[in-house]
Amino acid sequence: SLRMINIESTEQIPINYFTLQTTAVDKNVFNPNQEIYTFRSSGSNYIFNEPIHIRQYKVQLKDFHTSEFMLSSSEPLNLPFSKIDLLIDIKRDARIQ
Repeated sequence: SLRMINIESTEQIPINYFTLQTTAVDKNVFNPNQEIYTFRSSGSNYIFNEPIHIRQYKVQLKDFHTSEFMLSSSEPLNLPFSKIDLLIDIKRDARIQ
């Protein structure tokens, strides 16, 4: 589950909606785009956001090190991000294959 995302830019990030997707979660009919979080920027040079409702996803731990994370925005942006931090909570479960 995603616990926190922090994005910093050298320029102001306009008010915009962002979506974080990853190949680490299974693609299925309920989540065909593999989205794990959607959030809104506030119009400053940084974004700090924590999900209110924590969602848990099944992941394949053996493939996690090769997974990709994609950040997209509702409006086209041409900004230099200086830092992107993700805090991800991975709990080991007997059902993990």
